[in-house]
Amino acid sequence: MGDEQLYRRLLGMFRDREAGFAARFGAACAARDILTATRLAHDLKSESGTLGATAVREAAEALEQACANGAGSAVIDALLAAVIERLDPVIAGLRSLEGSR
Repeated sequence: MGDEQLYRRLLGMFRDREAGFAARFGAACAARDILTATRLAHDLKSESGTLGATAVREAAEALEQACANGAGSAVIDALLAAVIERLDPVIAGLRSLEGSR
């Protein structure tokens, strides 16, 4: 909608929340809470898609589907690694924007 200030605020919220994605997802898996793990992947997919982080969205979607379909831990671990590989540079880039306006 052309509101740069709103978009920057949304990006900051995404950065702050999703910087802890791997830890939250890992904790859900360790607790064998597949519903929470699936929801976390779903939320990341939705938020990253809304913000235009397509590679993160695609990786999170694959992780969400694997969780929902009961994939084994080796598959989940590989997909989580793919999510982190795509998410970390986005988070780092958003951190670099903190001071610029």
